[in-house]
Amino acid sequence: MKKIRIVALVSALAVMVFLGIYLSGISGSRGRGKGSVEVVVANEDIPANSIIKESQLKKIYVSKDSIPENSISNPDEIVGKMSKSTIYKDEVVIKERIIEKAEGNSSPYGLAYVVSVGKRAMSIEVTLPQGVSNSLKVGNYIDVYYSGSVKYTVINSGKGSNDNKEKQKEELTKEFSKLLLQDVKVIGLESNIEQKDGEKGSNYKTVTLELSPQDFAKLVFAINNGTIWLGLRAEGDHEIVKTEDVLIDDLVDKSKLLKVLKEEFER
Repeated sequence: MKKIRIVALVSALAVMVFLGIYLSGISGSRGRGKGSVEVVVANEDIPANSIIKESQLKKIYVSKDSIPENSISNPDEIVGKMSKSTIYKDEVVIKERIIEKAEGNSSPYGLAYVVSVGKRAMSIEVTLPQGVSNSLKVGNYIDVYYSGSVKYTVINSGKGSNDNKEKQKEELTKEFSKLLLQDVKVIGLESNIEQKDGEKGSNYKTVTLELSPQDFAKLVFAINNGTIWLGLRAEGDHEIVKTEDVLIDDLVDKSKLLKVLKEEFER
């Protein structure tokens, strides 16, 4: 009797398992039938003006008759792009709700959709020589050079006893130039942020650069305390080079200069 009960129990469990597999197969075949298509929907609420992540999306099968036009079938098409408005959980994602984040190209939505995440846009005023004679184009990469001076005070002990020596202060100024920033992207010229790659600027007076927050602070300080120059990089050249600061002593032979001055003085 025990054996019969055990066999009956095992048979019942087997029937349940096979029935579950059968029903699952029917459900799957219905969901992926000839009248259904795969679409991308939001896996969670996606806020407006945010970059879309892969984890925020999922694919489901729906009836062809129930999907809106311009729906997305492949998540890779929109991962990394931006949402124009809030996309709610389980909502079918359509192309009209997506903004492609521009990479140096024109954007009808403004500069905020051109600058890369984590970067800051900064516009600087330049003269004709400082701005590479109006030869810059949106999408070019440049280096920023700084020319300025540093002041420091030298204290010399004067004549007299050790207790009564007069201290003399002398303020000295040292001029120098240096390579301040490298491989900086140009994302705008003048106020025309909708200019496309390859279009040449025309008599621009300001250049908009894409900078890290730290480089932004450096450039603000440099502009307020000296002069900056922009150096255009060759297309495809993104190498970071090591340079040394240049002092006036590197440009002038001091011994020769003193000799000339002495000769002039003795005439």
